[in-house]
Amino acid sequence: MAMFATLLGPVLVIAGFALRAGLLEIVRASIAGSVLGNTLLVLGLCMFVGGWRHGVQTFSRVAASMNGVLLLVAATGLIAPALLLTTGVGIESGREQHLSIVVSLVLLVVYIASLRFYLGTPEAGGAERAAEPAHWGWGSATVILAALALITAPVADAFVAVLEPTAKTLGLPELFLGLVIVPLVGNIPENLVGLTVAWRGDMDFAMVIALGSSLQVALIVGPLLALLSPLLGHRMTLVFAPVEIVAIATGALITAFVAVDGESTWIEGLALVAVYVIFAAAIYVWPIGAI
Repeated sequence: MAMFATLLGPVLVIAGFALRAGLLEIVRASIAGSVLGNTLLVLGLCMFVGGWRHGVQTFSRVAASMNGVLLLVAATGLIAPALLLTTGVGIESGREQHLSIVVSLVLLVVYIASLRFYLGTPEAGGAERAAEPAHWGWGSATVILAALALITAPVADAFVAVLEPTAKTLGLPELFLGLVIVPLVGNIPENLVGLTVAWRGDMDFAMVIALGSSLQVALIVGPLLALLSPLLGHRMTLVFAPVEIVAIATGALITAFVAVDGESTWIEGLALVAVYVIFAAAIYVWPIGAI
């Protein structure tokens, strides 16, 4: 669990600083981009590296099915407020904020329940991993996480401060920064850890890291930012732009389809990475200022 908190930390810290700076569109785009990046790029690279070295790899179909369903639930929750705003007729002002709060609370409950299922269901593999000897105790893990947060905070603050100037200098749309650049920087830890365990042949653990990170962003980071945003000076709703909705839905649907058989090959991994590259290229040429 401490490892998952470590993976979650950079994404939440960077998004928090961006929200405090009023970069709401970049924050929402980074949430969608993290889901897309983890489900396509990170998982794809893990499948490619593991499959290239070890051939056809297997993993828990129960865990993969659970993660696929949860991704679809998260996608539904993140898409619902946007659908209300874009298709509703005569909707009172502020209703999307109320719906965002309800959705955020529901998604947080779903994530907590998923942990209970993962750790309490032997077929999912969580109970077996939880029983393994811990490298750190809870006290040591808490201290290390606190130290990492203190180290990450000023770096994240400086990173957020140069986002808009960099976008203007390079002529990049903010959407590309949010959907591609910010998630790539924030997801460096799971990229490295996932590739390492996939290279060693532990595809089950690689799946947990890649899909678990996506679920943390969709079920924890997004809802927490929406709920706590008033404290940071800028109220954020879960109303995503159409292209962000496509990104979230694409990552959820393709991942659920690939993982349903409980097996992975390097060509499936390459296909996931290819979809991500195509999507990133399309976002790069997206008109500046367009959503």
